[in-house]
Amino acid sequence: MFNSHFCDKDYSSQGKSDLKDILRLIEILLVLPISAAGCERMVPSQNRLKSSLRASLKKSLEGLIQILARGPSLEEFNPVPSFDCWFARDQSKGERQRRLNFLTHQK
Repeated sequence: MFNSHFCDKDYSSQGKSDLKDILRLIEILLVLPISAAGCERMVPSQNRLKSSLRASLKKSLEGLIQILARGPSLEEFNPVPSFDCWFARDQSKGERQRRLNFLTHQK
């Protein structure tokens, strides 16, 4: 079966162009940096974030890890836009606006 499918074909002209493409791909791969340092730095950060209580909060935990990896530092972070977004809610969807009412909880 192997001989009948492959031995009678002429690969000389097609093989030359394929080899050029493969060699070009190998050149590109040799230039790419191979490092897992970014991933290795995130493991201790993940361990700090992940606890027995947060282990089940998969979506929230992933969000926290993404913020930690790609977000600004605490010194650069401006919380006002995030707070405004959370505070306003989407009234077009029928959600009530959040109101900070500290007086109802005082005795």
